[in-house]
Amino acid sequence: MIEALRPIFSGPWEPFLALTVLPDDPRPSVPMREAVSREGLSAALAIAARTYGDEDLRGLVSLWSMQHAYVAMTGAVVASLALEIDLPVSIEETRLVMEHGLPAAIVVPHQGKGRSYDCAFQRFDQLIEGHVAPVVSALSAFVKISPKVLWNNAANFFEYVLQEMEKRPDQFPEAAARGRPLMAEPLRPDGTRNRFFAPVRYVDVGDPIDRWRNVCCLRHLLPEFEGYCANCPHRLKELQGAPSCATAAEL
Repeated sequence: MIEALRPIFSGPWEPFLALTVLPDDPRPSVPMREAVSREGLSAALAIAARTYGDEDLRGLVSLWSMQHAYVAMTGAVVASLALEIDLPVSIEETRLVMEHGLPAAIVVPHQGKGRSYDCAFQRFDQLIEGHVAPVVSALSAFVKISPKVLWNNAANFFEYVLQEMEKRPDQFPEAAARGRPLMAEPLRPDGTRNRFFAPVRYVDVGDPIDRWRNVCCLRHLLPEFEGYCANCPHRLKELQGAPSCATAAEL
C-alpha cells in the first residue's frame, strides 16, 4: 500500500487502501498493457461473464472499464490533490490485479514523488493521457462501443472522488478545487477535445438522486442488472417525462 495514503484512507475510506499497491502485494498481477491486450481482455471477460453474463459484450466491457476507473484513479487522484504526490500510473509502469475477471487493484512501482502543479490538465496528464486514454482505445477496439461511454465512466468516477473530498472540508480544504478545472473546460490547453469535460450534471427532479451521468454506461444490457443505474441519464429523462431510448452515439 501507499503509506502516505494510510491516514487519509481510514474509517469508511479504508477499503481504498487496497486499490493502489506496490510490487510486494501478494496478489497475482499482469502488466497493464497485457491486461488490455485482445488476449488479456478475452480471458478476463470470459471469467466475468460467468457472473454477469455476456449476452451483450458492450455492457460487460463497460462494467470492466468502470471497475478499472475505480481502482486506477482513486489513489492517484487523492494522492495528487490532497498530498501533492505524483504516483507513477502510466500504462507502461503499472500492473493490474484482477478478481473474477474484473480489475481489483493497480500496482505502481514506487511510493510516488512530491510535486505541485498550477494546471489541473498538467497535474493529471500522466493518469489521463498516459493511462486512461490507451485503456479506452484498447477497450473500444475490442468491441464496438462508443469511446464516449468509456470516457464518461472514467470522468464520472473522477468527479465522484472530488465530490467525496468536498464532503470533508476540514481534511481537504482546497484539494477538490485543484481538480475541478479539469472538468470545466471543453478544450485542453493544446486545443484538443477535453474528454473529461462536464461528465455529470446536478438536476433536482424531486428524486433522492440529483447527480446524473451525462452518458449511459450500458450496464443495463447485462442480465445481472435490472434496469438503468440510479444516476443514469435515461432515468433522468423518464423522470422529466422525456423519451429515454439510448442514442446511437452511446451504443
